[in-house]
Amino acid sequence: MLVRMSSFGNLRHIPETWQRLSICRFPPDSFADGIFNPLLPDEHEEEHWRYSEQSEEDWKRFRAAYKNKLRGMDAASVMHQLYEICKYAGKVVLLSKEKPDEHNYRRIAAVWFRHYGYDVKEWEGK
Repeated sequence: MLVRMSSFGNLRHIPETWQRLSICRFPPDSFADGIFNPLLPDEHEEEHWRYSEQSEEDWKRFRAAYKNKLRGMDAASVMHQLYEICKYAGKVVLLSKEKPDEHNYRRIAAVWFRHYGYDVKEWEGK
């Protein structure tokens, strides 16, 4: 299974043959493909980040909380859950609102997956 990450801003460029799942709690209203709950950030930390000044200190707090959540998870189990949802498409893109050059937790999740040997990276139009 091929797993990529992207922002909702790229959604119109992602082929419909790819399974699309949000990893943010509040995707755009026009998005109806589903939310992948295991990779959602902690609700309290997500709200704090969203309504903060989004300073470096705020980002460090959010990033630490998200990394801590991932540490408590099993990457193989998460990948298996993705497979069960996407087995017919064979390709999935996990979406969040942040652009690739902004602070974003999907990058943290991709690094976490790669640490366990899974080839997960930003979607590059392929």
